[in-house]
Amino acid sequence: TLSMADIVGPQQWQHALSILGCINFYYAGPTIDYPAGDGIYVGDGSRLVRVRYFRVNSSGRNGVSIVDAADVIVRYGTFVSCGRFWAKCGVDIEPNTGSVVDRILIENCVASESGSIGFSISTLAASQNGTIELRDCIDYGSRYGFNITGPPLTSTADISVNDCCRSGRIPRKSW
Repeated sequence: TLSMADIVGPQQWQHALSILGCINFYYAGPTIDYPAGDGIYVGDGSRLVRVRYFRVNSSGRNGVSIVDAADVIVRYGTFVSCGRFWAKCGVDIEPNTGSVVDRILIENCVASESGSIGFSISTLAASQNGTIELRDCIDYGSRYGFNITGPPLTSTADISVNDCCRSGRIPRKSW
């Protein structure tokens, strides 16, 4: 378990795992508890990133943030009570101004009781958008299950949400 429970005072940039400018990065990991910022942050032009079989509990911001990357696959992630202080999403694909998000796949992931949104895609600031897909994802009990904010008229994005669902009820079984 990666735990940041001893961090005093939340800071949105105190991520448990920052993947910055990496090429061909693989993470199959343990539980991430109480990150002050994001559980996992992917940016700075990272490519060929694979993250799977992990859980983020009670993050200060998002469970996973993808802000500048291509060829990213996130599979079998569970995000519980993410967004104690900011952004409040299980997964947030939100490129920074001038950044690129392309060929992003979020698959078989579960968000539960996120502070606001289970899964969010907002491509408003990107200089170039590509393909983004949510596949077989479930949200339980977040205020909003899925949010998609499309690109401005100056760019395009191919965004798809396939076989995803939302339920206001949280399953009784433990995670």
